Amino acid sequence: MFLNLVRTLPKTQTFESKLGVRISYDLWEGTQRGLILVHGLASNAKLFWPLAEELSELGYRVAALDQRGHGRSDKPDSGYGFDEVCSDLFDLAEYLSSTIEGWSNPVLVGQSWGASVVLEEARRSSDSYSGVVLIDGGVVPMFKHIATWEECRERLAPPDLIGLPYVTFEGFVRSRHPDWSEDAIEGTLANMELLPDGTIRPHLSRSNHMEILKGLWSYDPIEAFSLMPLGSLLLLAWSQDEMTDAKEYWAKEISTIKPDVKTKWFKGADHDLHAQHPKEVATIIDQEIKDGVLR
Repeated sequence: MFLNLVRTLPKTQTFESKLGVRISYDLWEGTQRGLILVHGLASNAKLFWPLAEELSELGYRVAALDQRGHGRSDKPDSGYGFDEVCSDLFDLAEYLSSTIEGWSNPVLVGQSWGASVVLEEARRSSDSYSGVVLIDGGVVPMFKHIATWEECRERLAPPDLIGLPYVTFEGFVRSRHPDWSEDAIEGTLANMELLPDGTIRPHLSRSNHMEILKGLWSYDPIEAFSLMPLGSLLLLAWSQDEMTDAKEYWAKEISTIKPDVKTKWFKGADHDLHAQHPKEVATIIDQEIKDGVLR
């Protein structure tokens, strides 16, 4: 109870991107370098709260945004390619830099799809940032493992959760992640809108989800790494499965073309390892900023 009383709560704010989309973000004050946290597909900024609080305790300035179509941000009916989401991210970085002292050249931290977003944004606008952290994403070129978009669409389309009782969804989340903190559980539950009848609806619509997935399927992170000059930290979940084999293979490929990259594996970790192990992730990022690839 005492810890809940003294925890560092963020300020939730919004700004309008140059493309006219209202973006919501959570902001933690600090005295050290800024970090912008970018969530994955069908996720939201609140799932980054446990990591953000750990980074804030270490003195860092932190911003976690809801990407367009997600969480509390605007949800246009189209415009979910890398051009649009990278533009939103660049605008947020520019806005923070121009309005708050100490926010120039932040580190970009992305998870899953968000890892691809920060990698691509760093490739496009490397002068605006000082490093990238990719959390269990942004490593595997999906099109190398799934031959066609039609196959990808069939295999990875999201389940239809509209109308599922909230209590059922909550029970599933809690049973699947028994070692997660309450903040991480609440962050996952925030992926859904609670309707008046007690059922849920994903904040990200199915059509927008599929537009993002198609862009992600065709994205080539290996090419992006070859063109992106910033120091990089890869934090990857390891388990005995086919996806881990793919991550191992492509992480090695990345290390051959980019000497200023460091890879850290989390054995037995969940895909949302930033939510599962926020303190460990924050400690590694802190070390790499002070005396590593993110200096």
